[in-house]
Parts: sequence; structure tokens; C-alpha cells
Amino acid sequence: MNKYIIFFGTLCIAFVLVLTNPDRAKHAMVVKEILTKEFNKAMTEELRKSKNNYQATNAGIGLFLGSTLIDKVVDGYIDSENFYLFSLTKINVDGDNRTIGLGILGKVFISDKLKEKTGKLFNQRKTK
Repeated sequence: MNKYIIFFGTLCIAFVLVLTNPDRAKHAMVVKEILTKEFNKAMTEELRKSKNNYQATNAGIGLFLGSTLIDKVVDGYIDSENFYLFSLTKINVDGDNRTIGLGILGKVFISDKLKEKTGKLFNQRKTK
């Protein structure tokens, strides 16, 4: 009797995991949100530091074009790998395929390293 309860419980948990496994669109949406947030933070800082209208206009244009660029980057480089019970968020750049996140129970968890790397990247762009 106890074996049947354990088997049925495991089967129910597996069923819930399969039903709530996030798809590629959910993975892409979460990465896009993170990249957009980091980009907007960097551009807002640049806008605040601008000394004249020309610099402010350039920052505003950058803010506008950045969202389009982020959409293209996410669509071209972000993918997910489905393992039925969970899924992994992957980034593929020049054949280098790295896992940057985990999707389980309808949620996608992205590594803090992505935020750290994008923050550094956007800040480097500002200083050049």
C-alpha cells in the first residue's frame, strides 16, 4: 500500500511539472525584461549626466533604438531546452552555448551573472 502512495505521489508531481514547464516564449520574455531593465537603467543614468541638449537627444535615441536591438538579440541568441519536467534557458554566441537560466513550475529563474554582465557591458559603452 505504501509503495502505491509513493508511486502515485511521484506521478502527480511529475504531471504538475510537465504541465507547468515554461515554453521558449516565457524564457525569452524574462531575458528581454532583464536586458531592458539594465539598458534603461544605464541610459537613464546617461540622460541624467548629459550636459547639453545634444547629449540628451542622443541618449533618448539610444533608449528608443535599444529596445529594438534587445528584441533582435533575444530572438537570435536565446533559446530554451525542454526536459519535460523543467527547461533550461540557453544563450548561443558564436557556437558557444551556455546555460543562463532554469524554468520550472511556470517560472523562469535567470542567473544573476546575466544582470552583472549586461550592467558591465552597458556601463563600458557609456565610458567609451
